[in-house]
Amino acid sequence: MAVTEILKRSEAVANSLAALMRHDVETAVDLSSSYFGGAGSLYERETSSVVRFILDHEWSPDPAIPPEVLAPLRVVAAAMELWGQCEMSAFAEVSGVWAYAHDAETVTSLLYAAGVEQHRLQHLDALGVERVEIRSSELRPAPGCRATLGQSFPTRQAPLLPHDDPRCQCSYQAARPVVSAAM
Repeated sequence: MAVTEILKRSEAVANSLAALMRHDVETAVDLSSSYFGGAGSLYERETSSVVRFILDHEWSPDPAIPPEVLAPLRVVAAAMELWGQCEMSAFAEVSGVWAYAHDAETVTSLLYAAGVEQHRLQHLDALGVERVEIRSSELRPAPGCRATLGQSFPTRQAPLLPHDDPRCQCSYQAARPVVSAAM
């Protein structure tokens, strides 16, 4: 669906959230792209890929969170990708009792990070990268990250990132080739 009328940002965000709740990724991406003046750009495909993973994957940073509680957080995480926002509060507010390991904002941020990293992994695979390494931008990686840091995995068998630790700053990178000296 092409968005032909110019919407105020609040209307465009609200309409894109409604589209995401219906799993209508194309409309949500179109609304965001049109608002920013980039409708029909090459970035729409990339954005759609990230948004689809956020909405459709089953990974959870806390297995105790039921799917019906996680679903709206996935929508918010997808909206963060569409609108370039890093704060959950730009799209939703949490009400009620929250009794899980991580607060709702952290869970949403981890869902967003998982979408971005899964997209990166798919992109590396499409480029023909056979092995990836897990790297971190942190000088002191979180305890949950240390076990896989620097390890190389076949691209299609790499563990899902981020790790369950909310401080995880790990990402996939093409593995450095191993060169052996011939004697």
